[in-house]
Amino acid sequence: SGSLVSRSTKGDVETIAVVAANVFRSGEWTGTRREHGALLRKLALGRSLEQVDALKVLIKEFEKIDEEESGEIDAKSVEELLRNSGRNPEPVKAVMNDFCKLRTRASLPEILATFGFVFENISSAPTVSSAFAMLRLHTTPADSRIVADTVLSYINKVLTDPGDARFWQIRILDEQFQVKVGKHRG
Repeated sequence: SGSLVSRSTKGDVETIAVVAANVFRSGEWTGTRREHGALLRKLALGRSLEQVDALKVLIKEFEKIDEEESGEIDAKSVEELLRNSGRNPEPVKAVMNDFCKLRTRASLPEILATFGFVFENISSAPTVSSAFAMLRLHTTPADSRIVADTVLSYINKVLTDPGDARFWQIRILDEQFQVKVGKHRG
């Protein structure tokens, strides 16, 4: 039996999407209720109680929709699933449409691999992971990279010269900041 620890090689907690994708890719997923519990245990590691509670609700709602216990639901039921789980499906309509174009049915790990970011930012404390998950949802990969590089340059300036107070404040109204970072969600 494998370890339930879901950490990257750097020691960071993996995103919900990454954990779910790895479970699905393992090829051993059959979609039983017992596997839902094991998936929840893997996802719960390093997450806030709010996130775990939201994931529990998602699994419960998934199981309600999957009346035959086949381990899959109609892909078109994802909107209902998210809504019944307390998540607003409207901001992810485009992702949902693409998801449904690629499949007619979906398992819990497939859904979480695609929509896990919706559950990343539930915690009352914002995280870098949830900010970048939101950013990737609303921007192109190229724009995400520009934002990441810009933020990294801000951090490096502070680390290089921690005594310089100018680097501890970011002028969010600055045109360069708005062009590279501020105009994006996340």
